[in-house]
Amino acid sequence: MYKVNKNHRVIFDSKERFDEEYIKETREMLAECNELEPEEVPDFWIGDCFWDGLDDERANLNVETGGHIIAFCDLGFWNGRQKMLLNIGTNVKDIFESRYSCDEVEWFADRYNIRFDGSHHDGSHHILFRYVESREKYEHLGERLVNGNLNEEQFRKATKSIRKFVAKVYGW
Repeated sequence: MYKVNKNHRVIFDSKERFDEEYIKETREMLAECNELEPEEVPDFWIGDCFWDGLDDERANLNVETGGHIIAFCDLGFWNGRQKMLLNIGTNVKDIFESRYSCDEVEWFADRYNIRFDGSHHDGSHHILFRYVESREKYEHLGERLVNGNLNEEQFRKATKSIRKFVAKVYGW
């Protein structure tokens, strides 16, 4: 029996969705729609269909927060790790506007938050999405980060979770 992990709920995951069965089904669907044989379907068409799946999540999570979604980013590059804040937008769907230069991606809910993990040829990115009521609060947090006075725990305490907006949509 499958047990749901309430501490890790996947919203979109490139590793789970891009498997052999997905490729086969998508190739067959594209072949039928374009009057081709399955082996004639270009591979890039399958990739385009796969990433179009993010459009479904954008549509599902078209929810205004009443605040500014900001992200605490722990980014991995060829020359080391860097921390930064991003102003994402006011709507939950805005968290999907970028793949953050990653080849493999996962947006998920942990017990309290919405997060992104991604990997690319130089490293991995870890992003925590939260919200604040005002642009001034975002700017204040940005100043604290630049001055070395903001870590992830402090960021969580100074912001509010967007998980409740996502949980309401998916019935968690």
